[in-house]
Amino acid sequence: MSLGSSDTVENSGRWPEGWTDPLPRLLLWFSASAATWLVVGLALLIVAGVQVVNPAFLGGISFLTYGRLVPAGINALVYGWGSLAAVATILYLLSRLGGVTMPSGRLAYCALGAWNLALLLGLCAILAIGGNGLLLLELPPFANVTILLAYVAMAIWGYALFRGRRIPGVFASSWYLVAALLCFPWLVVTGNVLLVWLPIPGPAQAPVAAWFAGGMLNLWLAPVSLAAIFYIVPQVLGRRLAAYNLSQLGFWSFMLFAAWCGMGRMVGGPVPAWMASMGFVTSFLMMIPVLIAGVNVFGVLKGTSEWTLPLRHAAAGIGAFAGTYLLAAILAFPPVAGIFNFTDIAVAVGLLGLGGFVTLSLGGLIQFVLPQFERRDSLAEKLGSWHLWLTIIGVGGAVVCLVLGGILQGFAQSDPGIVFSHSVDYVMPFRFLALLGLLIFLAGAICLFLRVHRALVRHLITPP
Repeated sequence: MSLGSSDTVENSGRWPEGWTDPLPRLLLWFSASAATWLVVGLALLIVAGVQVVNPAFLGGISFLTYGRLVPAGINALVYGWGSLAAVATILYLLSRLGGVTMPSGRLAYCALGAWNLALLLGLCAILAIGGNGLLLLELPPFANVTILLAYVAMAIWGYALFRGRRIPGVFASSWYLVAALLCFPWLVVTGNVLLVWLPIPGPAQAPVAAWFAGGMLNLWLAPVSLAAIFYIVPQVLGRRLAAYNLSQLGFWSFMLFAAWCGMGRMVGGPVPAWMASMGFVTSFLMMIPVLIAGVNVFGVLKGTSEWTLPLRHAAAGIGAFAGTYLLAAILAFPPVAGIFNFTDIAVAVGLLGLGGFVTLSLGGLIQFVLPQFERRDSLAEKLGSWHLWLTIIGVGGAVVCLVLGGILQGFAQSDPGIVFSHSVDYVMPFRFLALLGLLIFLAGAICLFLRVHRALVRHLITPP
């Protein structure tokens, strides 16, 4: 791996005259699908949130009960929005950083169609018959297998783009992209084999489930999101990362500690002490790659006056990245975990990671590329700005409310003089405010949905 290379590539993000690369149109289709699933997933979770505040809402409709809406919404966000945006990011960045292209996009189009169909049928199955209680493993086997095969078809192109690169050296973004490219099938196959298809004995299922659920963010979506940030900032400003020589340390420490920090949720749980200790220690050691990433990004942004929309996305994304792992590290601290591990604070960590870090980072890359297809569309620029600020306000407000409510909830649950039902009543106003935050987040997601689909329609009608 070359440490002497910057992620700045001449003319990246611009399609030259006469360009025949299938990636631009393919990127639009992936982004349109991902944005659609973002809206669908948030809508499902908001309906479930209304049921938390008002349990009688849609209570007579079995397929719209809380226990089915939540897993359907989370799977739509992770496998629909996050994963499809991540695959599009991998293909786009490996192409731009390597100076190579795909000869044909037919296989990727077929894979995208199969992925969307499998996910749609899988979510319908969850709503119809319910899930299995295993986070992110609720999709039926046919859906998981189809998504995995579709991913393999697209990963082949990703590997070919990386292998056939014509630009010398390997950029920092490429390290994270290739690592994520390998981690997704490893996570999906291992999780399904050990927990769904050939279940291991019960006592061993809890740590495997915690490792898998944490790995889907830490080893799959987070590396791609960091790669997007490390690409956007140097490209927009034309500067190399501020501490590029530390990037290799940041990468290896991230991949090493991220693989274990999902076990931080098992502190105090029915697992061997060394597993819980490993989760606690690695959660705190994650501050090393967080600090290196912050120094790299904000060191470049310092003093800049070119605060374009992608740069704002990158800055907000790296802030959410730091906040996610800092909050997770605090929650993994044994005295803290004993009080707050089963409160709304755990929900806040997931929302800040998926709704904040991943959405802002991958959404920033999408909005970095979209202007190439919009021909100075003023409405598109407004939609992009609204998406950014509504996402920041909505996710930030919801996270703050969930943390404050979780603190009150944790202390109430630890007080033997307070009935459990009262602890739920105490936190209800905070959940209502968090629900309003999710509604604002949904409005931001709709703005992204409209911008991407406007660009797609315009590109189909009048291709460059």
